[in-house]
Amino acid sequence: MLKRAIFFISFIAFFLFLGGCKDQKKAGNHLIVRNLQCEFLSNPIGVEHTHPFLAWEIDAPGKRDVIQSSYRILVYESDKTPENGSESIWDSGKIKSGSSVNVKYQGEPLQSAKKYFWKVQIEDNNGTASHSVTGLISKREFSMKKNGLANGYMVQI
Repeated sequence: MLKRAIFFISFIAFFLFLGGCKDQKKAGNHLIVRNLQCEFLSNPIGVEHTHPFLAWEIDAPGKRDVIQSSYRILVYESDKTPENGSESIWDSGKIKSGSSVNVKYQGEPLQSAKKYFWKVQIEDNNGTASHSVTGLISKREFSMKKNGLANGYMVQI
C-alpha cells in the first residue's frame, strides 16, 4: 500500500512539474521595464539638475534568474519619438551594465523650462530585449525673490 501511495504521489508531482514548464513557455520571452524615474520621481516637474539620475525596474514574468546585461537610453525634447518624426538629443548607445539605478544622463545640459522625454531599452543575460518605455524629465527653473518681510523668501515657479 505504501509503494502504491509513493507511486501515486510521484506521478502527480511529475505532471505538476510538466505543467509548470508549460506555463513558463506560455510566459514567453517577455522582459518588462517599468517604474521609470528621474531623480527618484515618476514623471517629475521641476528637476533641479542639468544632468539628472535615471532609474527603472525590470520584470520578467514566469522567468527566473533574469539579470539586466545592457541598456540604451534615448532622450527627446518632445513626446514624439523617432517613429513620429523626432530625433533624440542624446543616445547613450548600448551600455553593457546591470545598473538600473542612479544612471546619470550624460548628454548636453538640460535647459530650463523645457520638457524632456526619455526611453530605455534593456537586454537580459539570455539576450532577450525589452520594448522601449517612455518617461518624463521636466526641467523648470526656480527663482528666489525677497518678499521684504522679515528677510523671508518665496519660491516662484
